[in-house]
Amino acid sequence: MAVAPEGDLLLEVPSKNGLARFKVSSQVMCLVSPVFRAMLGPSSMFKEACELRASSSGYRLLLEGDDPEALVVILYALHCRTEKVPSSISFEDLFHMAIICDKYDCALAVAVWVDIWATVWKEFAFETTYSEWMFISWTFCLPSVFEPLGRKIVMEGRYENGVGQLLWGGRSLDEVMIPDPVICRPPSTPRCRTVD
Repeated sequence: MAVAPEGDLLLEVPSKNGLARFKVSSQVMCLVSPVFRAMLGPSSMFKEACELRASSSGYRLLLEGDDPEALVVILYALHCRTEKVPSSISFEDLFHMAIICDKYDCALAVAVWVDIWATVWKEFAFETTYSEWMFISWTFCLPSVFEPLGRKIVMEGRYENGVGQLLWGGRSLDEVMIPDPVICRPPSTPRCRTVD
């Protein structure tokens, strides 16, 4: 699929139907993602960057573990292909997009779309069946969801001595997608924008 028809990078993602392939611009990917910049940037000495610079016909890069349906929407958004970006997505896709954006540190580049995509799902954020919202709201800097949800987990969570785990809504907090920086980050270091 040609996300960027003149692109110089072919992203290959394993899917249930074989390899999904997305032709993209390495410059765009380096601009929006520090992870791609480190791997493929003009001053990078990584093997991938050296092979990309040496290639005249484009470079293939295998991305393991990414959801191809969520990734293609992100790629369209990053490449300003607005006619291809859906105005609504499933909750599952929103969650997979948060995982991808966290992995490649490109959440800010799709922030305007997240506000559109998340609107429908925000009303379900405080139901225990949507505990993935903790991760989504952290990744996409949605304090109007993250802060009350964090308080809700603290107030409603309990320690189950027999199991030796913290529980919330019948689930272990190990199963609730609480980002590591939330647990480790000193409270005086803000991460998110103040409005969403």
